[in-house]
Amino acid sequence: SFTVAGPVVSFTVSKTQTPAGGSWATGTPVTYRIVVTNTGTATLSNILITDTVSAVLENQATDGPTPGAILGTAGGTLYVWSSQAVSVTPGMSVTFTITGTVGTVCASTPVTNQMTFIASPACPSSSQVVVSNQTAFTATGPSVAFTVAKTLTPASPVTGGPVTYRIVVTNTGAATLSNVLITD
Repeated sequence: SFTVAGPVVSFTVSKTQTPAGGSWATGTPVTYRIVVTNTGTATLSNILITDTVSAVLENQATDGPTPGAILGTAGGTLYVWSSQAVSVTPGMSVTFTITGTVGTVCASTPVTNQMTFIASPACPSSSQVVVSNQTAFTATGPSVAFTVAKTLTPASPVTGGPVTYRIVVTNTGAATLSNVLITD
C-alpha cells in the first residue's frame, strides 16, 4: 500500500500601508502594498483579492497585475483581482500596489482600507482560505484660523461729525474661508 502525495498549497499574504497609521495632511502620498508569496509546491489559482480604498484618497493608481474590475462604492473604490488575472507559481511572489494622495477634508477623518484574499484549493477535500487585513490612518484637514479687527475713525468722534467703521478679516490658517458672514 502507498499514499500518493499531491502538491502542497502554502502561501503568505502581507499588506502594508506607507506611511503607517497616524495623521496625514492633504497632499500626503499613501501607498497600499499587498504581497502574495507561494511557499508551496502547487500553483495558486482560484484566488480572489479585493481591496476597498477610501474616497478620501485622490489620484488613485495601481501597479502590478491589472485589476479585473474597479468599482465605485459609496465610500470609495473597490479593486478586484481574480484568478483570471493572477496565478502564483511555486516560489513566486506577486505584488499589488495602490497609490493615492490624501484629498482635502474639512475635519479629521478616519480612513480605513480593507483587503481580503480568498484562495479556493482545486482539491475538494481542502477548505477555502480567507485572509483579511485592515489598515487605518486619520486624514487631517487644513487648519482654520482667522482674526477680525474693527477700527473706528476718528478714534474720538465729535457730535455730528463723520464716523467710519472698518472691519478687517485676515485668514491666518491654511484653509480657504468661505460662506463668511459678518454682521455689525
